[in-house]
Amino acid sequence: MKTLVLTAAWLFAFTVSVIAEECRDENASCKVWADGRQCDLNPGYMKKYCKKSCKVCTEDGGGSKKQGDCKDSDVKCKSWAERGECEANPKWMLANCKKSCKQCKGGEEGDCQDSNANCKSWAERGECEANPTWMLANCKKSCKQCKGSEDGDCKDSHQSCEAWASSGECENNPTWMNANCKKSCKQCKGGTTTDRKKPKKPSVGGGDLPDVGDINCGGSMSNEVRTLLVNGHNKRRSDMAQGRMVTWGSVPVQSGANVQAFTWDCELERKSEEWAQYCSTNHSPNREDRSENLHWEMGYPRNDALKVAENAMVGWWDDENREDGFGYAPYTDWSNYSGNNHLITMAWAKSNKMGCFVKTDCPDMRYIVCQYKIRGNWIGEAVMEVGPACSKCPSGTTCHQKSGLCVSA
Repeated sequence: MKTLVLTAAWLFAFTVSVIAEECRDENASCKVWADGRQCDLNPGYMKKYCKKSCKVCTEDGGGSKKQGDCKDSDVKCKSWAERGECEANPKWMLANCKKSCKQCKGGEEGDCQDSNANCKSWAERGECEANPTWMLANCKKSCKQCKGSEDGDCKDSHQSCEAWASSGECENNPTWMNANCKKSCKQCKGGTTTDRKKPKKPSVGGGDLPDVGDINCGGSMSNEVRTLLVNGHNKRRSDMAQGRMVTWGSVPVQSGANVQAFTWDCELERKSEEWAQYCSTNHSPNREDRSENLHWEMGYPRNDALKVAENAMVGWWDDENREDGFGYAPYTDWSNYSGNNHLITMAWAKSNKMGCFVKTDCPDMRYIVCQYKIRGNWIGEAVMEVGPACSKCPSGTTCHQKSGLCVSA
């Protein structure tokens, strides 16, 4: 049987003295961090202690590399580009994966084409219209922006153009419609144009986090609290997946390749409610298949359920900043360390279901229980796999591009 509770199996050591004449890395993990885009995400630390890997050396310092040639600086650039990293992390990718991100001038890379393998599917679901600034620049072929080819003919760039035109959108939103629905708005040679109202484009849904949907668990807890909790967890997991986190001491955390989004589970809520009735500061028994976090507040102010839920997430996740927590250890090296359980329970990449219950009428205490599946915090297992966000999504899931989380297909 696997044993729970994590310990830090990795110690961080570095030399703070920097010899100006030598361009070098001060830590053995610098290259790994640089490959994870930390030079851009955490420049204060990285460009001071990882000069060589961040390519900040001067030519006479012996560490710089000229990048006049349009090429990739990492063998994994192509796979990262295919996963959408050119768009998700453009600052690092466009500088270090020029070829795979189609940044070369002239030749094949300069042709009118898509810069991401998902462009066609995004275009088919309306992203050329929903996000034109990014899509028209990076998915030129799928968004019909090429000139001098079949794609440059006078035609509609969206399958709904005819319907929109029939409902009067050519007149209501002429600037957008005349550019993207040329055929339906009769903008081809010999057609007419109109421009009578302030332009706007047809709306298409979207968001930075996966859609929670309608949660129908019944019971006494409001959907507002449920939504706050699942979105709060997913926002923090999104930060982790996309490499926007640092550990105590401002040491960068690598991005996660297999971090799944949480969905709300009514059965886990029910089990959390059962234990919450005891108002116990001990964990519930018989949880072989579930992880659990507890949080309680005493005294004043007497917070409502929403505030208790928010305070719980802040408290659990803020374990990352504790000196006696995982400290300098990167997420992939967490294996067993007391003081990290709350954060790691929230962060465990393979967990994808959660349910909580907030009880505000315990004697002298406000109390919340959250339970998670699949159970995490196993000794010897990494919290997540390192790599570009979504690059190792489990079977049966797909990538939610904006959050970097893997969601059920």
